[in-house]
Amino acid sequence: MQSRGRPDVASSRDAFAAVESALERSHLAQAEELLSGLEDPAAPHALVLSGKLHLLRDDAPATIRILSNQHFADRRLQMQRALLLGAAHSRVGDFDAADEYFDAAEEIAKHDPETLAEIAYRRGRRYGYAGDVDRARRQLAAASQAESAASKLHAMQLEGFIYGLERRYAEQAGVLARMLEQIDPDDERYAMEAAFATFTLAVLGRELHLPHVIPIVERQLQACKWPAELNVPRFQALKALGWTYALHGDYFTAFRYLKKSMAYAPSPAWQAISALDRAYLARCLNEERWSCQELSEAEDLAEAVDWRSTRNEERVALLLLAELSAATDAGRAAEYMAMFRDLGDFHVPQLQVFHDDRLQAQAGYSAGVVQLALGNAKSGAKLMRESFAVYDAIGYDWRAGRCALRLFEATGEEQFLRIAGEKLRYYPKSWLADDLRRHTSGKHAQPVLPPMQQRVFEELCKGLSTAQIAANLGRSEYTIKNHIKLIFKAFGVKSRAALIAQVVKHKE
Repeated sequence: MQSRGRPDVASSRDAFAAVESALERSHLAQAEELLSGLEDPAAPHALVLSGKLHLLRDDAPATIRILSNQHFADRRLQMQRALLLGAAHSRVGDFDAADEYFDAAEEIAKHDPETLAEIAYRRGRRYGYAGDVDRARRQLAAASQAESAASKLHAMQLEGFIYGLERRYAEQAGVLARMLEQIDPDDERYAMEAAFATFTLAVLGRELHLPHVIPIVERQLQACKWPAELNVPRFQALKALGWTYALHGDYFTAFRYLKKSMAYAPSPAWQAISALDRAYLARCLNEERWSCQELSEAEDLAEAVDWRSTRNEERVALLLLAELSAATDAGRAAEYMAMFRDLGDFHVPQLQVFHDDRLQAQAGYSAGVVQLALGNAKSGAKLMRESFAVYDAIGYDWRAGRCALRLFEATGEEQFLRIAGEKLRYYPKSWLADDLRRHTSGKHAQPVLPPMQQRVFEELCKGLSTAQIAANLGRSEYTIKNHIKLIFKAFGVKSRAALIAQVVKHKE
C-alpha cells in the first residue's frame, strides 16, 4: 500500500498518458483541462506537455516562457524540452537559439532514428522560416529515414513546405494530395496533419487550375473526424472550396459551401468573413439587395471585434469590408483600410513564412480598389500593378486577371483586356469572365464603369454640376472631379457635352 503523502506514481503516469493522448488527437481543450487537474502542474512532465500544448496552438512565446528556465534530470524529457524549444524559437525567428536547442536534442537522441528524423523535420522548417531553401531541402533526406507513419507524414509535410517556399505550388498540391491518401480518416492521431493539408490543398485548388484536387478535398471534409479545435482550417477549407465552385460558374454549390462554413466560424471576426464571402458572391451575381444585407451583418459583427486581439489571418475581414464598401461608401472603405494598416504587419501562420508577398498582394488589391473608388486613379493603378506582378509571377491566374480588369477600368488601356482574357482562360463561366465580356462586347457598346463612377456618370447625365453631385453622393468635389476625369477617359471624350453626345450615340 502506498504510504501517506507519497505521490501516486501510477496515477500520475495515467494522468500524463491521458494528456498525451488528448494532444495526439488534437483535443487541445481536453488536454488543457487535464493539465489543470494534475496534482503537480509544475512537474517536469507536466511542463513539457504544457509547452507542447501551446506550440500546437501556435503560441510559441508561451512555450518558450514555460520551458526556457527548466532543467530536467530525465533524458527523455530533456530531449523533448530541447525539441519543443527549438521549434518555438524557429517560429519566433530566433534561429541561433533554435540551432542550439536542436543540437542539444540531437546529442541526446543520436541513436534514435525516429527522433533524429523529427529533429531533421523541425530543422528543415527552421531553415524554411529563415528563407534558406537549400538547407531546408538538405534536411529532407534525413527526415525521410525513419519508418513510422508519423515520420513519413512529417517528411511529406516538409517536402510540401519546401515546394511552397520555392513557389512551386502545383507540386506542393501534389505532395499534399499524396499525403492525404496516406491518412486514415478514422485515425484521430493525424487529425491536425489532415486538417492543415486539406485546408492548404483547398486553397491551392482555388488559386490554381487544379480540378483534380476538388474531390480529394471534399472527401476529406466529409470523412475526417476533426475536433472543434480545428474549426478554423475546416472553415477555411469550406470557403476555399466554395470559391473554387464559384470560379467555375457553379454558384449554387458555391453558396452551399459558403453557408456551411458559417457553422465552423469560431469567433465574430471569422463570422464576419463568412458574411462577407456571401456578400461578395451576391455581388458577383448582381444581387445587390442580398449583398447589402450580408454586408450589413458583417459590419455589425465587425463592430464587436477587438481587432488588436485577433489572430492576423482574421484581419482579412477588414480588407473584405474595405473592398465591398468601396462601391457605395468610399470614405468608410478608407476607414477600414486605415484600421487594417494600424494593426501592423500581416502574418498568416498557415502560409508558413514570415514575409509572404501573397499577403502584400492581397492587401494591395484591396487598397487599390479603395483608391480607385476615391477617384485616386494613379495610386490605385500603382497598387493594382504591384498586386498583378505578384499574382502573375506565381501563377495565380484568376487573381491576376481580376487585377488586369481593374487596371483597364482605371487606365482604359486595352492591353489589360488582352491580359485578362489570357489569365481567365480556365474560368469562362466565372463572374470575372462576365466582366471581361461586358468590356469587350462590341465596338459601340457603352463602357462598363466601376460602381462609384457609374453613380457619378448617372448624375452627370441628369445635367448636375460637380457641387451638386458631390452633395448628392456625400463626396468632396475633388473626388467627384477625379471620377469625372476617369469617366471622360473611358468614353474617349474631353467635355460634358461630348459625353452626352456619346451616350446618345450608344442608345441609337
